Amino acid sequence: MSKYEKTKILMQKLLKDMGYTFNNTLSSNYKPYTPDKGQYRTIWSNLDLNQNCNKYRWEGLPQGLTGWNLERMLYYYGALAGFKFEGQVYVLPFVPTKELNAYGFPTTIQPITFNGRTPEDSSKNFFGKNFEVATFIKGTTKDENKACILLDSIPEAVGTFLPLNRYAQNQILINDIIETLKRININIVVSNKKLVIQCEDEKQAEVVREELNKGYDSDEPFIVCTSPTKLPQVSQTSDLQASDLFNVVKQYDSIRCQQSGILTKSFGQDKKERVNSGELMGEKEQVNIIYDVGLYLRQLWAEEMNENLGTQITCLENKNIKEDTEELEEEVEKNE
Repeated sequence: MSKYEKTKILMQKLLKDMGYTFNNTLSSNYKPYTPDKGQYRTIWSNLDLNQNCNKYRWEGLPQGLTGWNLERMLYYYGALAGFKFEGQVYVLPFVPTKELNAYGFPTTIQPITFNGRTPEDSSKNFFGKNFEVATFIKGTTKDENKACILLDSIPEAVGTFLPLNRYAQNQILINDIIETLKRININIVVSNKKLVIQCEDEKQAEVVREELNKGYDSDEPFIVCTSPTKLPQVSQTSDLQASDLFNVVKQYDSIRCQQSGILTKSFGQDKKERVNSGELMGEKEQVNIIYDVGLYLRQLWAEEMNENLGTQITCLENKNIKEDTEELEEEVEKNE
C-alpha cells in the first residue's frame, strides 16, 4: 500500500470522526454552514424600495393616492395610467390591449389594480369586465375619457412600450450583492475555525483536499499546505479576503444607486476623498441625468393630466435630496 493510499484511509477516518460517512453523505448531527440569503435580500430590497420611492415630491394627487404609493407602483411596474372612472380620477398600472401606433405608443390600455408586483397579482375586472381606455396623445383634442401615460424611465424599443421596471433592474445587481455578502459571511466565520493540515508534497496534498472536499459544502474550515504556515497569517489572509469582498459590495451598490438616479455618499467607513472623487458612486453628471429624466417624465405627465382631466398635479425635486447633492458638489469643488 502506497503512502498516498494510506493518506486517503487516514483522511476517511478523520472525516468519519468529524461527522462524515464514506459514501459522501453527512451524519445527522452535522449541517454545513450556509448564510440565509433571504435575509440579505429583504434588507437590500427594502433599502432600494425606500430610496427609489422618495426621490420626488408630489402635490395635488387624486384623493386616496400619496406620492410614495404612486412611486411604489412605478417602482414595480415602470408605467402607470391616469384616467377617470365615474367622475373619479385614478392612477394605476395597466396592460396595453391593442397595437401600438407609428411611434410605438399604445392606443388603448386596460387598467389593473395594484395588488402585487406583477399583473398576475392584480385584478383586471375592478372597473368592469373588459374595461378599456383610449390613450391621450399630447397635441390632440383633450378628452377626459382618455388616459394619460406616466413613465418611470424611457422605454426600450421592444414592442411593448413598457419600460423595464426599476425593481427588475435593481434586483439584478442586488442578486450579486447578496452572493458577495454570503461569501463575506462564510469567510468571516470560517476564518475563525481553520484546520491546517501540512502534507509532505503536493501530490499528497491533492489527495487530502479531494477527500475533504467530498464532505464540505460552502463551509470549508481547512487549509491544506506543503510548507509550514503560521496560524496568525492564515487568519489575516481570510480577513483581507472579507475586506476586499466588502469593497466589491460597495461598488455594486454604487452602480445600483447611479442607475436609479440616486446620488449617494455610499455606506460604511469610506475616505471622503474617495467618495467625493466619484470612485465609489459613479460620476455625478450621470447620476443627475437619470434623476432629471425621471423628473421630466413625471412633470410631462402632470401637465397632460392637468390639461386633459382637470387635475392640479405637480411633481417637484425632493428638497432633501437636492440639498445633499449640492453639499456633495461643493465638497468636490473644494477638493479639486
